[in-house]
Amino acid sequence: MADDLNLLAIPLESVVVDTPTQFPLYVKIGSAWVLFRPEGDVITKERMNSLRAKEVSLIYVPEESWNSYVAGLEHTVGSPTSDDNDANTLTQIRSLLLAYSQEVERHKQFEKNHFQKFVKLADRLATAIYKNSEMGKRMLRRYGDPSMYFVNHSLNVAAYSAELAKRLGVPLSAAKKLTCGALVHNTGYLFLPKSVLYKPSALTKEEWNLIYSHPEKGAELLGRMDAPTEVVIVALQHHERVDGKGYPAKKGSKDIHLFARICSIADVFDALTNNAPYQAAHTSKEAIVKMIGMKGKFDGDILHTMAEVG
Repeated sequence: MADDLNLLAIPLESVVVDTPTQFPLYVKIGSAWVLFRPEGDVITKERMNSLRAKEVSLIYVPEESWNSYVAGLEHTVGSPTSDDNDANTLTQIRSLLLAYSQEVERHKQFEKNHFQKFVKLADRLATAIYKNSEMGKRMLRRYGDPSMYFVNHSLNVAAYSAELAKRLGVPLSAAKKLTCGALVHNTGYLFLPKSVLYKPSALTKEEWNLIYSHPEKGAELLGRMDAPTEVVIVALQHHERVDGKGYPAKKGSKDIHLFARICSIADVFDALTNNAPYQAAHTSKEAIVKMIGMKGKFDGDILHTMAEVG
């Protein structure tokens, strides 16, 4: 048993099968922590499948092994190869994004060194998507564990945004900034209580006011970190509408940055096609139809491109 250990979650899919583990791995059985595999042991594909069959999506490592785990992910994600596999790339980036997000939550702050890690992650993601023409058709969509909702949502929105940028002819150098902006577009949520973010029932007026504040709060924080202007604008404007009825500034189409218009569509499409605390998932076609029905909300040309991606 490991009840006296400080354990940190990692995605089950980040564990490499048929390879000796570099640290012990634990699973939670009821309210107790149980050693699943000791350091140096090998996890077979069959054992992984048995965990998936039990709907286990997270596995745990001791806190003292955390830095080794993150360093291994950083090495893998930072080393693109000519035979990049899109599914594996997204899995690795997703695992590293979760690790960085956990570090932010553990330290109860989001600092410049954290942001620089997200920049590198966005660069890697955009490069992989621009390199692989099939990436946009195989993006991660299903969240599985509700506790990973916002991590997965951020990754998906960034991936969709990069794919849209590529199809719209945006140069890769610029698309990296868009991808970073999309990856941190909900930074303002750091200022909101989880009871509001994960609330399954209708929000009160006061709670909605908190939600409405997150673009400005996120943009302000990113600005203090000297984030590129495009990144700050995406965080600030991703809830604006082309008809001028969005928030926080009710900007019209001509005043909304292209990258914010792209992120807005990726944001809503991903939210609609995944289970969330407040709704069941739509199919891709259902989501596009629903978005087309939101008259005046989106840029029509970009939404048409999203229909091709979805």
